[in-house]
Amino acid sequence: MTIYKRNDIYWYDFRVAKKRWRGSTGEINKRKAQVFHDDLQARKKREALGLEVTITTNGGTRTIFQTIDEYLDWSKTQNRNSTYGLKLALWNGGKFKKVHSLKDAIGDGPLHTINATHIDKIRSVGKKRGLSDTSINRHTYNFKNFVSWACDQKYLHVNPVHHVRSLKVEEREPVTIADKDFTRIMNHVPVWLREIFWVDWMIGVRLSNLIKLRYNQINLEEQYIEFPPSEMKKGRTARITIKHLPELIEFFRIRKLAHPLGDYVWPSSKPAKNNLGVRIEKHYDPSYVSRCFSEAAEDLGIKVKPYECTFHSIRHTFATRWAEDGMDLVDLGKMLSHRNIASTQRYVHVEDQITQDNAVKKIVRRRKDPGLYLVRTGSN
Repeated sequence: MTIYKRNDIYWYDFRVAKKRWRGSTGEINKRKAQVFHDDLQARKKREALGLEVTITTNGGTRTIFQTIDEYLDWSKTQNRNSTYGLKLALWNGGKFKKVHSLKDAIGDGPLHTINATHIDKIRSVGKKRGLSDTSINRHTYNFKNFVSWACDQKYLHVNPVHHVRSLKVEEREPVTIADKDFTRIMNHVPVWLREIFWVDWMIGVRLSNLIKLRYNQINLEEQYIEFPPSEMKKGRTARITIKHLPELIEFFRIRKLAHPLGDYVWPSSKPAKNNLGVRIEKHYDPSYVSRCFSEAAEDLGIKVKPYECTFHSIRHTFATRWAEDGMDLVDLGKMLSHRNIASTQRYVHVEDQITQDNAVKKIVRRRKDPGLYLVRTGSN
């Protein structure tokens, strides 16, 4: 017997060396299920002849949730604390189960029953929650990473979701904030939030890095801010110079004098307690600060069409202005601590426009060929 259909899934059934092998292929496509069957049968024949390492699998006894928990334990040793925290919240729904988790979306069952329909479930739940295609792709990406890890551990014979492509996402233009709008937001929020917004307006770092800023990261003598590898996407130390920002240097100096025993630049108003019951200082939750910014912008009716104005818009504004000033994209990417140049490519249209404008000005100024007047900006 080769393959047969049970509900929507094809199952395999064959014998090798007088031993019967039967289970789910995890596929709803007959051709792919047949390929799975043929590959597994060939591997089992080689295994019986001692030509291949034994395939270690728990068959139908290992569950999806059990394997996910094992995957999260492995991730804790391989990822930064912040990355592990995001994965934990994504899979389990966070501390207070405020968000729909991936576990809720896919449901439990035998591990070998994983197939492309699980990704359909994740997308369906995401659509019902009103998530963007970008967020849904992030969820499916994490699910596919989990399945790939399970294959590496030999818990699955083949990857049943490797062929599933991400949803097409419309490329968004960098969202920038006008000076007058940013000033209105600054005047609409408490002083401590105003400080956070202003500092990011000056240096353009990610909110997750800024909100955790400690005084020992700020070198006032050599005038730079240093972010440790554990907090950076690149996984290595990043330094941001503030030599050209004397007002920012003075702000940090005065604030440190006012809080000589402080650790965080912006400590939370609600200190936490450790296991011994001792109060310890902690920083504000990035999501709370981001929400405060968005709510302030919404209260004031500030929108950057066609998108909402968010805290990350400050970073986009910072990057766009450097590109407008003629900074090379490679250098801009280093300043923004991007992993690769592809992340900085969104600002390429700004750099191209500046390059074209400068070229036109240079041509017009030289006036060597009257025909070149045809390319002047604003000409018909």
